Amino acid sequence: MVKYIRNIIRQRELLFHLALVDFKLKYRNPFLGVLWAVIMPLLSISIYWWLFSSLMSIRIEKYPFFIYMMTAVFPWMYLQSSVLSASTSLIDKGTLVKRVNIPREIIPLSVVVSNLLNFFINLTLLFILLIVFKIGISWNILLLPLVILMQITLIAGFSLLASALNVK
Repeated sequence: MVKYIRNIIRQRELLFHLALVDFKLKYRNPFLGVLWAVIMPLLSISIYWWLFSSLMSIRIEKYPFFIYMMTAVFPWMYLQSSVLSASTSLIDKGTLVKRVNIPREIIPLSVVVSNLLNFFINLTLLFILLIVFKIGISWNILLLPLVILMQITLIAGFSLLASALNVK
């Protein structure tokens, strides 16, 4: 296990390059480009907000409900998009796997890093809305990097498992 981790650390430049290429390819064709990374989560939040606040009459007293939804939906979207994209990544980049001698784990992990960029865009949007609506941020925010690191580790594990099972 340590051997694999060292090999991935040695190839980190390739990992980040593949992640950046994946991010650029994802937003190259849409009409709005990278702005699409902000619009899609907001549309999802709008649907959830309408569903839960209008149809189910769920109310949150202290905060606006859509901000409450963002704190749950953004991490879920990161997990879902990473695992789904990583599960097919080895098959999608089969020619790269066959022609170049690289650790196979790099390809699904590059998808996780690419979706991490989307997640950071979404977190930035969330923090902007927290400031706009004058919602106080507690000192617990200092634990956010640790929580994000644990989330990345979990998502990387699920992504590697899903990509290996898809190849089998």
